[in-house]
Amino acid sequence: MRSNILFVPFEPWHLECMNFQDEQQKGIDILFDAYGSRTNYGEILKPGSGGYYSDSWTCLVGGRPLACGGIVQALPNVAEAWTFFDKDFFNCHPTHIAKTVNRIRQALEECPIRRVQAFTGVDFPRAQHFLERLGFIKEGTLKAYGLDGTDHYIYGKIK
Repeated sequence: MRSNILFVPFEPWHLECMNFQDEQQKGIDILFDAYGSRTNYGEILKPGSGGYYSDSWTCLVGGRPLACGGIVQALPNVAEAWTFFDKDFFNCHPTHIAKTVNRIRQALEECPIRRVQAFTGVDFPRAQHFLERLGFIKEGTLKAYGLDGTDHYIYGKIK
């Protein structure tokens, strides 16, 4: 029997409960260290942080956070999309994965901001494919963009 899936507003403590996929772990460790903790970083991703547009959510499966994501306004006409996936997420029932992808698509459709952008490491092809399936276009390479000096791709989606 599969566990229930529930989408709730993102809370910083959700990050504390996640065991991130290998491709994200190194960058996440550096990012969280830069902010002092997962929870401190999570504070800037919370819905309504800083008075700017934000739609951030967590996918709970059986009460456990297995995916977090959202769209956070960076500039008046630019927002940034983000996601974190637990290693166990991709072992979920296919219906749960489909519902999570639909939640991401809903966030993109409802976002009132003209440009949404996302970043991923050049060595993370699964994320690149995922962004392209969501309609993002690879716009270029950001040399030494990562906190550890790694190159990243920037993707954009224009309404």
